[in-house]
Amino acid sequence: MELLTILKQKNKVLNIALIIFAVIFAKNIYKKQISDLEHLKQRRAEETERNKAMEGIAILEKRVNVYKANFPKKDTNVAINDINSLAKEMNVEILSIKPEAEQRYRDYLAKTPFILNITVTSFHNLAKFISRIESARDYYIVENIDISGDPEAGLSATLKISSLVFVQPGQKK
Repeated sequence: MELLTILKQKNKVLNIALIIFAVIFAKNIYKKQISDLEHLKQRRAEETERNKAMEGIAILEKRVNVYKANFPKKDTNVAINDINSLAKEMNVEILSIKPEAEQRYRDYLAKTPFILNITVTSFHNLAKFISRIESARDYYIVENIDISGDPEAGLSATLKISSLVFVQPGQKK
C-alpha cells in the first residue's frame, strides 16, 4: 500500500523537487545579477570621478593657455630691443645692458633679469621711463633702482629689470 501511495505522490514529489531546483537556480542567477549590478554601480562612480578630474584638467589647460598668451616666450635680444625702444621714446640714454641668467619663478614662470646703466635728464623722465616699462604689453618688472648724480646736471641710474615669460611645466631652461 505504501508503494501505491508513493507512486501516486511521485508526480507531486517530482514537481516539488523541480520547484526547489528552480528556486535555487533562480536564487543563484539573482545573486550574480546583484553582484554585476553592484560592480556596474562602482564602475559608474569611478567613471564619474574620472570625468570630474578630466573637466578639472580641461579648465587648467585653458588657464595655462591664457598664461601662454600673456607670457610669450621671448628671446633675450627681443627684450633688449624692447627696452631700447622704450628708452628712446622717453629720452633716456642707455649706457649698458647686461642680461643675467634666466631664473625659474615657480613651476610656470621664468624671469630674465637685466642690469641697465642709464643717464637721464630729470626725475620726471626717469619716472616716465619706469612707468612705460612696467606698463608695456610684455611683462617687465623694475626690481631695483640706484640713482646718483645732480638733478640739474643729469642723473645716472642703475636699474634691475626682469622680463617674465611663461614656461611649460616640465620644460627645461
